[in-house]
Parts: sequence; structure tokens; C-alpha cells
Amino acid sequence: MATRISRLEQLIDALVFPAVIALAVLIIGEVFFDFDKYEPWVTITDAIIVLIFILDLIMKWRRIHDVKKFVKLYWLEILAVFPFYLIFRAFAFFRDFGQGSELVQKTLHESVFIKEGKEIEALVKEERLAGRFLRVSQRAIRVLAARLVHAHKRLVKAHHEIKKSD
Repeated sequence: MATRISRLEQLIDALVFPAVIALAVLIIGEVFFDFDKYEPWVTITDAIIVLIFILDLIMKWRRIHDVKKFVKLYWLEILAVFPFYLIFRAFAFFRDFGQGSELVQKTLHESVFIKEGKEIEALVKEERLAGRFLRVSQRAIRVLAARLVHAHKRLVKAHHEIKKSD
């Protein structure tokens, strides 16, 4: 059983770097290119990347089993996998739902459909921009967390090599 977990841990460690590369591609594509036309695939890829980071955190928790120490060591990675954008999307949904019901009531009482259509279109564009910013921010945090973990591993390895040579 221990060898299976060890192999799984090695596999997850091997997948973290390609996940970071894929995440960087998603960030660049989201910022500079129109990735909305690839939407289901972008979301699926992002979910797979988050899953890899979550599995990596689970393996790290298996080694530590101390909440204070775990949060102290891996707080940035915990933030990286926490889906902030879902909270903001839920908030935006309920906000828009309330605004939508007001718009429906206005539409029923007024006959100026074209003007309201333009207002709704402006709200949708604003929401897309905010959503894109949140997704890019969340992905940037993940890249930063992965980079810091990689640097920490290299420092620990170098420290152990120096201690051995002394």
C-alpha cells in the first residue's frame, strides 16, 4: 500500500510542472487572446490543473498532519486552489438576478426595449471583463505558489547537501 501511495505522490509531483505550464498558457490566452470561443475546454483544463494542485496538497497534508504547520508552510498553495471566482460568480449571479427582476418589471411598465437591451449588453460585457480578471488573478496566484514551492524544494535540497559535506 505504501508503495502505491509513494508512486502516486511521484506521479503528482511530476504533473505539477506541466500543470503550471498549462496554467501559464491559459493566463496568456485569457489576457491576450479571445479564449471565450474555446470555453468548455478552458474550464475543463483549469479544473484539471486545480485537481492536480489539490492532490499535491493532500499528499503534503499526509506527511505533516499538523494544521498550524500545514497552513504556515502551504498557505499560498491553499489560496491558489481556493476557487475565489466561484464566490464572486455567485455574488454576481444574485446581484444580476435582483437587477434582472427589476429590469423585467421596468420592461413590462415601459416600452423602451432598445435602450434596456443596450444596458443589459453593457452589463454583460462588464461581467465578462470582471470574470476574466478574476480567472487570470486566480491562475497567477497558482503559478506563483507553484514557483515558490519549487524554489523551496531546491533550497532544502541544497541545504541538505551542504550539511552532508560538512
